[in-house]
Amino acid sequence: MRDHAGGVGGRIERPRFVAAEDRPGAAGPFLVLGTAGDDVVTGSGAGDCLVGGGGFDVLDGAGGDDVLVGGDGADRLIGGPGDDRLFGGAGVDELTGGPGADVLDGGVDGGTCDADPADTVTACTVPAPAPLPGPAPVPAPLPEPPPAPAAPAPAPEPAPAAPEEPQPAEPAPAPEVAPPPGEAPAEPPPAEPEGDPSDGTGDGVVAPS
Repeated sequence: MRDHAGGVGGRIERPRFVAAEDRPGAAGPFLVLGTAGDDVVTGSGAGDCLVGGGGFDVLDGAGGDDVLVGGDGADRLIGGPGDDRLFGGAGVDELTGGPGADVLDGGVDGGTCDADPADTVTACTVPAPAPLPGPAPVPAPLPEPPPAPAAPAPAPEPAPAAPEEPQPAEPAPAPEVAPPPGEAPAEPPPAEPEGDPSDGTGDGVVAPS
C-alpha cells in the first residue's frame, strides 16, 4: 500500500492504513493506493483520496471532502463528515455518505447506499427507512376473579315450646280403717223410703196423729 502525504510518498507493507496512527502529526490530505488484497484504509480530517484496488476493501474518509474509489470486489465505502464522492466500482458495494451533501455511485454492478436527503445517488438501492417506534402496547387487564360464593343464611331457630300446664293431682283414696279387734263393724244407715210420706204415696209408715 502506498500513501502520499503533503507531496511526500512512502510505501506501507501491510494492507492497513490509519492516518492518525501511521502519519502522526501530518495534517494531510492523503492519497492512498491499496493493494490487490483486502485493505482497510482510514483517512485524515482533510480531503483525502483513497483507492482500494482489488479485494474486499473498507475505505473510511473520516473528516473532509474525500474521494473514495472501491475498485474491484465487494467494497465498503464510508464518507464521514463533509461533502464526499464515493465510487463503488466493480462488485456489489456498500456506500454510506455520512453528514454532508455526498455523491454516491454504486458502479457497474450496483450497490446499497445509505443516503441522506441532501445526497445524490446513482446505481444504488436505498433501503427503506426503519419505521418509527410506535406507542408501547398496553397490556390487557387481567380478568377479575369470580366472586366468592355467598355464605348460606343460618337456619332460623325454632320458637320455644309453651310450657305444659300441670295437671291437678288426683286425690289419693282414703285409707280403709279396720275396726278395733272385738268390735263389730258399723252398719250402714238405713235407706230412706222413696216418695213423700205425707202425701200417702210413699211406702213408708205414717206416724199416728
